Amino acid sequence: MNFSRNKLSIPVCSSSRRPSRRKKKHQRTQRTFRHARPHQAARSGGIPHGISIRSRPAQIEDRALPGHWEGDLIVGANQSAIATIVDRSTRFTVLCKIKDKRAETVTRALVEQMRQLPVQPRRSLIWDRGVELSAHRHFSTATNMAVYFCDPCSPWQLGNNENTNDLLRQYLPKKQAWPTIRSASLMTLPPS
Repeated sequence: MNFSRNKLSIPVCSSSRRPSRRKKKHQRTQRTFRHARPHQAARSGGIPHGISIRSRPAQIEDRALPGHWEGDLIVGANQSAIATIVDRSTRFTVLCKIKDKRAETVTRALVEQMRQLPVQPRRSLIWDRGVELSAHRHFSTATNMAVYFCDPCSPWQLGNNENTNDLLRQYLPKKQAWPTIRSASLMTLPPS
């Protein structure tokens, strides 16, 4: 019996990379595998007077003190949005319903939510490069918190928040509109 390299590699290589439908049904994200996204050019405009994440103090990076927050938006259908703010050390999460993604609306809603917290755990906020927080100076003066912005196309700099958003997507799917959800009912989501 003669074996060649080609005959041996056929059974190994012929198996599909995609899991079966039965396996896919039990995965948390319900997708087969990740696809690379094309690189997008930077938009003009940006954040006026934004402070880079690289210029923040070193004590924020070691996650020893509570009060340093990471924030982002979860967007659903019909421009409905929910702001998620996660503490870097305790992973305490604050959810806030947003009417639209305009900077004034987002900033006003974030100020209301952060003022409900005691003064001690309000030290700094790290946000991505979205224009929804371009009114960060108003947020800083209203809450007495420094605001730092991530580097462009670097979501891993908000690791806690990105992980929390992925877990929240189980209860708040992308294709669903959230017009009936109120900020008070967001706190009743099941713990992940």
